[in-house]
Amino acid sequence: MKVLITGITGYIGRRLAAYSKALGHEVIGLVRDNLEDGDYFVYDGTYASIKHAVTSSRPDIVFHLAAAYSRVEEDIEPIVDANLKLPIYLAQALNNSSAVFIAVGSFWQFGCANEQYSPLDTYSASKEALEKMLEFYSSNTALKIRVVYLYGTYGDGDGRGKFLDSLITSVNNNEVLGVSPGFQILNLVHADDVVRALFLAADEALNGGSGAIKRFCVNGDEELTLRELVDLCGSLANKRMNVTFGAIPYREKEIMQPRYPFPRVPNWSQQVALHEYVLQRLKV
Repeated sequence: MKVLITGITGYIGRRLAAYSKALGHEVIGLVRDNLEDGDYFVYDGTYASIKHAVTSSRPDIVFHLAAAYSRVEEDIEPIVDANLKLPIYLAQALNNSSAVFIAVGSFWQFGCANEQYSPLDTYSASKEALEKMLEFYSSNTALKIRVVYLYGTYGDGDGRGKFLDSLITSVNNNEVLGVSPGFQILNLVHADDVVRALFLAADEALNGGSGAIKRFCVNGDEELTLRELVDLCGSLANKRMNVTFGAIPYREKEIMQPRYPFPRVPNWSQQVALHEYVLQRLKV
């Protein structure tokens, strides 16, 4: 099969591309800039460039991983472009095909309130807005659309500045780490498990799943507060942790308890245990 990936140069995108190739699929990237090698098409911000990519590659599966995030008000344009315009262009270009379209959502869309719709910021609001458009394409075209919501993701070689990496680095280097009060609950899933979940969502759609849009969560088996994660690292390293709780405040809208309003991806289960990964990364 042919697999088209947006965000293929990102952390999850690179791993998804490698996994796709290992399964024997042809992988095509949709990128912003010309790359030195690889099969890819360049998105220049126009619908014409997306139409050309789709018409030329004729993908069976499209994974939309590209996203933009910013807390700066003036950066709204890249958020609209990556989180709304690009995927809408893709859905429009694919509307005469029976391809599977996998859109990656965020648990930030569920927010910190009891209501199902309570996005935290422009990033999560744009993700939610996209789903309304995808519902239209799901109802009016042959596209099979699945939205897969990710929670905390981590893995080796991750350069995104995740808290888990900062924590492990502080242990290994005996550095002091200032954090929030630490009572927020985290749900962390390894990147390899995330990649498998994305493909299983595509398999569900390809193998008899209904044409109506479906939504799935990719949440791990274990919930830990930030404080409990610190304790886990200290226990595995057999060290006293140099962590200062309350050194920085919670975010204005902090998710203290993740919500799971949709079922897990069918046939998916967590395979990489958090404590095993942490132990592997610690210098003990």
